[in-house]
Amino acid sequence: MINLFLQTAGLGDDVFGGMVAGGALAGLIGFLAAFFVLFLLIGIGVYIYSSFAFVRIGKKAGLSNPNIAWIPGVGPLINAFRISKMHWWPWLLVIAFFIPILNFFAIVLFAVYAYIWMWKMFEAVGRPGWWVLLGLIPIAGGIILLILVGIAAWGEPETMKRTVVKKKAVQKRRR
Repeated sequence: MINLFLQTAGLGDDVFGGMVAGGALAGLIGFLAAFFVLFLLIGIGVYIYSSFAFVRIGKKAGLSNPNIAWIPGVGPLINAFRISKMHWWPWLLVIAFFIPILNFFAIVLFAVYAYIWMWKMFEAVGRPGWWVLLGLIPIAGGIILLILVGIAAWGEPETMKRTVVKKKAVQKRRR
């Protein structure tokens, strides 16, 4: 197939006896393999980072087993669901993912519930819930959301900062 394309483009068998087609194919395969490995490493890094972050958020929110965040794909959502203390029935939408035509609506509805769960999860650890809406920004939203999840996991809650500042101000007045 590649050879036919290269012959049509005028780069076929007459250039170095067909070596161009083999070299182009090898180069294309090498490029795709490198691209695959790069995205695989990025995906593994994001998985490890988000799992650590959601485990930490689960501990902050007082979950009995926050390590469930290590389940690939759904673990962070399960933690967000458990922290939000909402009804269980939206998980039934996962069954509809495998039913043609219904799957589109089920995926959209499940995504809406996932954002609601994340909103309540952020509020449970003392962060603004609207942060989750920044994840809707095209291209950069996912990166922004990962950063904000890290801040929610390892940062000091805003309510605690205000309390500490107020206590210090009261102590200065007493002196």
